[in-house]
Amino acid sequence: MSKKKNSRPGKNQKPRNKKASGSGTAGSRRGSAVSLGAFRAEKLLALLTPGFIEWFKEVEGPEEDARGCLKVVGVVLGELLQAAPASSATSFTLEDAVHAFEALEEVFGDDVELLIDALHVYVDFLDENDLWTGTEGELAAVHDLVGGGSEIPFPDLPEILVPEIPLDQELAAFEAMPLISRTSALLEWVGTGKSVTSTGVLRLADIEAAAACVGVKARGQRQAPRRNAEALPGLDMPNLEEVDEPVLVVRSMNDVPELAMLWNSLLDAELIDVRATKVVPLAGTGFEPGANDSRKLETYRDLATITLQGLEDEILDVGPFGSALWMMHKAVFTIGCSSEPMPVDRFDLDEDLEPDDEAYLANAMANAALGMFRELEKLGLVSIDTHVRVPRHLRQIVKTVFAGMPEDFDELDEVNGFPAAAGEHEIELRRDTPPVETTAIHQLRVELQDLTPPIWRTVLVPNGASLRDLHDIIQRAFEWDNSHMHRFQKGGRNGTSYSSPSPFEPYPGENRDVDENTVALSEVFKRKGSKLEYTYDFGDSWRHLVTLEKTLSPKDAGEFPRCIDGQRMAPEEDCGGAWGWINLLDAVNDPAHPAHEDRMDWMGMEEGETLDPEKFDLAEINERLSRFQGVLG
Repeated sequence: MSKKKNSRPGKNQKPRNKKASGSGTAGSRRGSAVSLGAFRAEKLLALLTPGFIEWFKEVEGPEEDARGCLKVVGVVLGELLQAAPASSATSFTLEDAVHAFEALEEVFGDDVELLIDALHVYVDFLDENDLWTGTEGELAAVHDLVGGGSEIPFPDLPEILVPEIPLDQELAAFEAMPLISRTSALLEWVGTGKSVTSTGVLRLADIEAAAACVGVKARGQRQAPRRNAEALPGLDMPNLEEVDEPVLVVRSMNDVPELAMLWNSLLDAELIDVRATKVVPLAGTGFEPGANDSRKLETYRDLATITLQGLEDEILDVGPFGSALWMMHKAVFTIGCSSEPMPVDRFDLDEDLEPDDEAYLANAMANAALGMFRELEKLGLVSIDTHVRVPRHLRQIVKTVFAGMPEDFDELDEVNGFPAAAGEHEIELRRDTPPVETTAIHQLRVELQDLTPPIWRTVLVPNGASLRDLHDIIQRAFEWDNSHMHRFQKGGRNGTSYSSPSPFEPYPGENRDVDENTVALSEVFKRKGSKLEYTYDFGDSWRHLVTLEKTLSPKDAGEFPRCIDGQRMAPEEDCGGAWGWINLLDAVNDPAHPAHEDRMDWMGMEEGETLDPEKFDLAEINERLSRFQGVLG
């Protein structure tokens, strides 16, 4: 069975035409007012515009979308023509296109998928109208790239059979995993608490000890090397100076992938709680001294599931080929649970292929996949000899992680597509079920992810309020305009998700989300440290982490809902996500920036005005929240 991703937007899946994209972008990367490549792209596309619009109206959609698509194509061609002057708007090689997308991904992140979709439409236009001036081989190679890559064979996947394993054997198998021993060492090192920075990460001075718990030699950049350090608790390993392996010098714990990954898993599994100034272990887990075997096993299973799910989520986010790589991962994992696991030599690694070779992309993904499985082997999630095998005690976890997920690229596109945003509208208070009686007030910290320094709000919300109410409150606290879709998620991709019933559900024909109007906060925030992820605008992907800091009695809370603390201005709507907000601030506040005039005009600002990212007006936020007071709870 051969699967091939088709990412081309159809008539009902139009290229995004966001306010922040398409103007001044290609030139701004290189620090000049307009790069030579962008200038050439604009001139060449101008000649093709009338024909493209007529073609687009027939096969894709209205003229407005055609012009938006051409703006995005101009960004790609500007980058491509800057790097490969010999190319043209109607002839370029696969290698040049790959290099262009790699450069653009550094700026656009996940949104590079939108650029690939737009170029896919444009290449179809050239092909169907006999405008391609390159070779047929170059056209086929480029078409494979923008269509999702070369065909990759995937066998029919077998059902994952879960063996029955005695409790003591399953427990012993988990305790032999490096994932569990590293977690135990890290929790033992945390002890009763360790200091964290204002962004919730470990201090530079503590990175060396924490990294050693996960088997990595690293230290903070401003930290002098430790000398004569004793072995860390729970670890039988020499001092760092006694090993010839080089030490990784980092500026943040997030620069140590093994540590960052495990740290996030511990947070999601609710094994640690990151507070304002310190991190502490949470009580009642299987890692506590004296925990019984059943509690240990439950904790180990949860941790392994969350870790594997987190890694799979990252694969889907790695860039333009994430979906294909994920499907390869799923196939290898599923087959690895069978009696005939995937042979290592099936990856067909070839280091001598050229970028224009037909098998280049499939080979590159095979290399990447095998590298990832080597990393998973270090955690004990797979074993690799002549084959890639999944240990017997982890087969239920693999089945859980991949359960209900798509069987091929077409289905995966539906899951990862960019749903059309709802029209702008005012927030409405509504509830489909009677409100739950309020017995307590939750103090929730809501922090935007992917931005440093952090942007956050602390709000007081009754525990009887619904998730829909919480959505409305977050919208007001961050001054979003509620013009895009949103979703709450708990427990990773295969955890429970909640949203508002809508014709724009990302799973066509199905409603897999729990209706957020029917779920009270008390059902999802059951103890201090409980977390929930809230994503707003699936294009810009504004991810908020909501954490229960404490619970108050209604008489002690005062008026509610209200915001009691926070820091920094919330980003501008539709600015292009985290990277777009950073670029917008740079452009608006720097008159010499090549995109300054364009961004000022987009913001509706007068010359001389600036944006202060440190601005935080508590009174203004509570004025917006005042309409909810006396209504909730």
